[in-house]
Amino acid sequence: MNTKKNLPSENIVLVESIMSGKLTKIDADSSALEVAKKMSENKVSVILTGDQDKIEGIVTERDLVKNICANDVLASKTPVISIVTNLSSLITISKHSTIEEAAYLMLKNGVRHLAVVEDESNKNIIGIITTTDLAKYLSKKLEPIDKKSSVLVQALYVAEEPAEERDIAADR
Repeated sequence: MNTKKNLPSENIVLVESIMSGKLTKIDADSSALEVAKKMSENKVSVILTGDQDKIEGIVTERDLVKNICANDVLASKTPVISIVTNLSSLITISKHSTIEEAAYLMLKNGVRHLAVVEDESNKNIIGIITTTDLAKYLSKKLEPIDKKSSVLVQALYVAEEPAEERDIAADR
């Protein structure tokens, strides 16, 4: 009897192995300014909204740029609830899915973050997978094979990291 039949192949990488389990949360009644500050303090590009027991949605850096900055809206007076992506329209992926499935969902939906859930029947968010996570994985995988490709992928994930994690100009 083959006991390895139900085990994933060594070449298959699951979402749970590269996702971030560190979830940053903020109260839904917070302002957009408070969200931006918390993102900066925690060096994250996505924040979950709601209380400890109930998550209501997520806010990304892109949400802040598109809905606050681009519209010249006063962030300190704008409730985050007005720009949050509600759970009902949130794109999720199971922790048991492959990273290729995650990449496909991101491309198909034009998003850089996916909420990771335990499985399709349990929509409890347990992590986040980002394009940066995918690029970091590829960089590590390519490094022993092809140094040039590895450097190119590293440049992609550095470009995707939140701006506060890196300096734009070397003389700052």
